[in-house]
Amino acid sequence: MSSERTKKSISQGVQYYVWLIGQGYGCDYSIACNECLRALSADDLEQAKQEVAMIVDEYGEPEIEDAVIIHTDRLHIFDIDEHRNKAKEELRRQEESQRESIERKQFEQLKKKFEPDV
Repeated sequence: MSSERTKKSISQGVQYYVWLIGQGYGCDYSIACNECLRALSADDLEQAKQEVAMIVDEYGEPEIEDAVIIHTDRLHIFDIDEHRNKAKEELRRQEESQRESIERKQFEQLKKKFEPDV
């Protein structure tokens, strides 16, 4: 269903996150390798700001370009395993349908060849 880390964050009732964006684009901006999202232990916005200040200080001032605090009131887990299983099943159905179509064509050709008068 979801990773243990995600389950732990949800069970702890995480409400604040910080989205850290580093200087430059990192290795490939399309996969955001120079960014991270961290759960915070804060109970309110002021605590979240203090926690983010400590995180920024840990990384060092020139390393972080932006820090965005995100407050959530609901978390929804996208079931990746279910999604992948559905995609595999759909692919299997398509392959089966293709295989059946090919076999039907072959059958019709063989029928014409061996039973020309029918």
